[in-house]
Amino acid sequence: MIFFQIKKLHISPVFLSVVAFFFIVDTSFYTLLLLLCAFAHELGHYLTGRALGAEVEGVWFRPFGINIVLRESTRISYWDEIRIALSGPLVNLLLAGGVYLWCLLFGLFDAAGFLIFINLALAGINLLPVDCLDGGRAVRSLLLCLFSIETADRLSLCLSLLTLIPLSVASAVLVSRSGYNLSLAVITLFLLCRILLGSFRRISVTSLAR
Repeated sequence: MIFFQIKKLHISPVFLSVVAFFFIVDTSFYTLLLLLCAFAHELGHYLTGRALGAEVEGVWFRPFGINIVLRESTRISYWDEIRIALSGPLVNLLLAGGVYLWCLLFGLFDAAGFLIFINLALAGINLLPVDCLDGGRAVRSLLLCLFSIETADRLSLCLSLLTLIPLSVASAVLVSRSGYNLSLAVITLFLLCRILLGSFRRISVTSLAR
């Protein structure tokens, strides 16, 4: 995939196209709020990583999200990897809680419901124990504390695929009832492709190492 590079920022033209499309279709400011919540999520990863001494390779703006990639030479413990992985969803939960508390103290405002929903959604999706998500990264790091790399990878892959089963069922129900809402189906398919691609890469690396 082609990326425009500005120092450590790697921006996909497809990402720019998707953002532009939503800004054109959405005349409100909800697209901007969504991007800010996603940015806050990644900022949580970044600040936690920097606090734990991790070096950042770059920030990648891909069609399906923003990712901060740590330098491969970075040496951090598995427990620190768990902290970095969970810091993003934690930021979203804190934002959702902060908006809710604001509403209790000062009353509702226009985007309050959207902010609470989108932050809970970002936290909930990313906490799923799927290998390419924050929850999956945390689970894999925990498994690496207990088992060998090969065993941890197998268990992580099995857990990821098992998690996608109810997601697939839910996406099918959503499509059948709505007749048009493919959002969950697209997310499930995307996660499945990412899991399989990551699994093949690990198998290739293991084979070369031998």
